[in-house]
Amino acid sequence: MLISNGAYLNILDADEAFPVTGVSEYYVSTPDKCVITGIYPNPFNSMVNIGIQLPSDGRIMIKVFNSLGQEVYQTNYSEVYSNGEHQVLLDGSHWASGCYFILAEILFSHSRQQIPTQRVVLVK
Repeated sequence: MLISNGAYLNILDADEAFPVTGVSEYYVSTPDKCVITGIYPNPFNSMVNIGIQLPSDGRIMIKVFNSLGQEVYQTNYSEVYSNGEHQVLLDGSHWASGCYFILAEILFSHSRQQIPTQRVVLVK
């Protein structure tokens, strides 16, 4: 339940046999920078999911490099994503087994930000 000051109320109720045991309050905030919230599964077989949190609207570009530093994949900036968390699904089924490095770059209206490189392992 959203309260007017931006707080959320979470009513804790185990089930109908027990009365409400308490109320907790927590705040949902927007991050001030881009972060990768998770890469899973890791290691992966063919598909890997990348969670990215954006502080404002922007375009996401993903680059993937193999262990030799060669770029094996790149998305483009074609779609604008709103602030919040987004999931990007990569298909690595055409790549060889091994270690890969994922670089995410976000293009905002007046700036560009790179997210620190993350390592993933492809096992076939």
